[in-house]
Amino acid sequence: MLLLAVFLLNASTLFAALIPADDPNFQYNGRIDFTNKKAPEFSWAGTAVRAKFTGTSLKVKFNEKGGGMYYVFIDDNYDNGHVITCKEGEATYDVATGLKDGTHDLLIYKRTDGGKATTAFLGVELDDGAKLVAPAARQKLRMEVYGDSISTGLGCDRSRGNEHSREATDNFFSYGSRTARNIDAEFRCISKSGIGLIKSWWPTILPQYYDRACATSLEGSGKTWDFSKWTPDLVVINIFQNDSWTRKDTTEEEGVSAYLDFVKKIRGHYPKAKIVCVLGSMDASKGKWAGFVRTAVQQLNDEGDKEVYSYIFKIQTGYRHPNNKDHAAMAEELTKFLATIGIESK
Repeated sequence: MLLLAVFLLNASTLFAALIPADDPNFQYNGRIDFTNKKAPEFSWAGTAVRAKFTGTSLKVKFNEKGGGMYYVFIDDNYDNGHVITCKEGEATYDVATGLKDGTHDLLIYKRTDGGKATTAFLGVELDDGAKLVAPAARQKLRMEVYGDSISTGLGCDRSRGNEHSREATDNFFSYGSRTARNIDAEFRCISKSGIGLIKSWWPTILPQYYDRACATSLEGSGKTWDFSKWTPDLVVINIFQNDSWTRKDTTEEEGVSAYLDFVKKIRGHYPKAKIVCVLGSMDASKGKWAGFVRTAVQQLNDEGDKEVYSYIFKIQTGYRHPNNKDHAAMAEELTKFLATIGIESK
């Protein structure tokens, strides 16, 4: 009888039910490859899936290629997110047990740089009899960031590793993701560490990379993203930091011309979006590169595009990538600036 009682007590854990990735109650966000709907592939930092689930426990199932890292947040507890460091291949990861029996909010969010790993999301395991229920409505406002390691969040979480490590990369607490939460916007981040507008630390530059469907598609390879699938209301561009190291002799004519060309590419995809051209928080923001940004934006304004703006971050971190505290300050700055152009915080 005692064994039977123990068995019944733990039945919900013993008979966990897999909810496959194609369940209609999963709400996906990001440039995701849905070729196999039961195993959609995530690559870009900031890619996310939301859901609501019932029960007292949660496991997440991935098939990993390359070593990505993910947050799993339950009930919007952003101060206590569970971090998954994916191992190669298919695996199921324990996230939570002993939750209050009821309905819980779930957010799975890719922390790490998009160019280094792809992850097939296979679903979640819940208590026997537990289920997903309809998620909350999507945010009405949409925000997209284009940039380099600063926008990715390299070095944001120094508690887990050194500045340039995968472990220290944390897109969720980057300035872009924080700002999106401040203004209650759905967020996407198209970024890669080391990328430049004119010259990167490797062959691919941002104008060759920004339109890739998959973040691991370098030098113009792979599928082109269909921009009609998702249209942001706000675009933030933060580029030139790597150029300031790899192409120090760039002239004003070259810098302004390259910047103009890229902003016009973005405008071609998003005719109605507000485009905010920022720079910082590293050392490029206090040199000639900030002038290139301001001059390009002024020229676009003079040509009739009045919804392009420039903002140079006041916070300065020099040669050091911004940490979590720095990103919080950057988000506060950017949020305040957005209010001046009609985008208020929630």
